[in-house]
Amino acid sequence: MALVLDIAGAKHVYALPSVAAAALAGLAIFFLMPSAPRGAVLAPHSVPQHWLALLPLVGFVPAVLDLAAFIPQDGGWTPERLFLLIGGGLTLLALNRFSAGWIAVAALVLGTIIRLIHMEHLALIPENGDMLPLVQGAITNLFAGRSPYTLYQMPWELPLTYFPVTWLSYMPAYLLGIDLRWTNIVAEIGIGVALAWLSAQRGGWRLTWRHEPTLFLWAWLFLQPSVIHWDVGNTAPITWLLLTVTLALVLAGRQRAAAIALGLTAAGTPLITVFGVFVGAYWLRQYGWQQTIRLVILSGVVAAVLMLPFLLWSPRDFIMGTYQWFNTIDGWPRQKWSETDPHIWSVITGFSGEFWLRGTETWLKPIQALIVGGAAIAFWLRGAKAEALTLHATAAYLGFMLFNPVLWPYLYNPALVVSLVGIAAFSALYGTNELRVPAAQSRSQPTYS
Repeated sequence: MALVLDIAGAKHVYALPSVAAAALAGLAIFFLMPSAPRGAVLAPHSVPQHWLALLPLVGFVPAVLDLAAFIPQDGGWTPERLFLLIGGGLTLLALNRFSAGWIAVAALVLGTIIRLIHMEHLALIPENGDMLPLVQGAITNLFAGRSPYTLYQMPWELPLTYFPVTWLSYMPAYLLGIDLRWTNIVAEIGIGVALAWLSAQRGGWRLTWRHEPTLFLWAWLFLQPSVIHWDVGNTAPITWLLLTVTLALVLAGRQRAAAIALGLTAAGTPLITVFGVFVGAYWLRQYGWQQTIRLVILSGVVAAVLMLPFLLWSPRDFIMGTYQWFNTIDGWPRQKWSETDPHIWSVITGFSGEFWLRGTETWLKPIQALIVGGAAIAFWLRGAKAEALTLHATAAYLGFMLFNPVLWPYLYNPALVVSLVGIAAFSALYGTNELRVPAAQSRSQPTYS
């Protein structure tokens, strides 16, 4: 999945949209196959560890090459960048036989250096991407006593399209007077920590540090050129972190904390609509109606506390920005389709462009509902088991996004982090073929932790 996304979306160059979409659709279908869960979660460990340890290098070299091409202000290649390429590459090679934890740390250092170089040369101005300047404007308005949910001039007119938790996450950096993009770096680190924590619930911290395959995969993703681009110009890492933490807590059996995290995620991204269906089905199977309703109420209270103040402050602008702007097909999506040549949705990974080209874009949302509903029914009929949760949710989300009226490559990345959660929860250590599933609380013992 990561390779498909990098080929189709790295460096903001979009190519082969239908081919890439077909590959992702095939992956989603595989995840929905009855025999998929066991094989999919054990797949990373079937690869020898020293081969997995090469994945960060596979990400690092293209990332530095992309840096030289995309940030040419210093002449593209400088002695410092050559030193980074050679020194970083040799470091990752030298660590090949070391533990997964040390390779992840090395990837963290190298990936952060690359991001800092991007940050040094790419100012937070709308011309370099309007997402973070929009967040900056929202926080400025909040501290000035004005509603963050209003229209902004970029100089193009744009409402605040983010749910509160997303833009509020950047407030610490704003108050400290540091680059807002440090928040994205912290979010990426948080994803790695959450995956390591989930793995440690199964095998202990020592085994996780030494052998957990998810750490190699996280290190690879942290060094991917496309992920680096999203980190330095986008708010997407907040969504990725929220989903990772929520599903990690669900699969670790920490359901009260998971319900709180689900509420935070619901107040951070509308994408929880897809993933929340599968969390709810899992809770219902494990705990029954009574406990599930309590968990859902807890999630709803958390989300309401964070969202209602802004909704009541400026209801029309809140609804316009967070719901109508992207979801009303005859609004901004049609405007964006019409103003570009080639039409924007026809050159980005997904099938939506085929519908826009034929004037059948109104079919997209019903198709999305059918895909998510079908995957949820399959999940329920197969027992809504923990080891199948992330696979069915990932398949549903990929199908949902392939037919989304609005397409951007970073919108696929939640499928990557959710897949990593499943691997961290259930991948076998030391080559054993036994799935060690976190103990589920039974309906007869509906306690919370």
